[in-house]
Amino acid sequence: MDYKGWIDTLQFLIMSAVGVWMYLERKNDKAHERITALETVLENNIARHADRLMKIETQIEGLPSQNDIGKVYERVQSIDQRISHIEGQFVGSNHTLNLIHEYLMKEKS
Repeated sequence: MDYKGWIDTLQFLIMSAVGVWMYLERKNDKAHERITALETVLENNIARHADRLMKIETQIEGLPSQNDIGKVYERVQSIDQRISHIEGQFVGSNHTLNLIHEYLMKEKS
């Protein structure tokens, strides 16, 4: 092979190497673009979830505590006892009124 053959071979090898390098570089660019797109989607999702979590935490702060619910339960129990007492008084009053009614009905007859 003469020097022209060597130059052609060298040129072919260089062009092949450049072609392979460009292919790999484009492949890396596409992979990088896809990774960047995924990162953007993930960042948006994380930001959206962070906003939702902040709203939930804000709402939870306004909810009554276990102690508050215990106090409400005690008040309801107290009201229940008072209503039961009033109910008993009404039953007694009703019985007394029935006796008075019977007495008055017997007196008129």
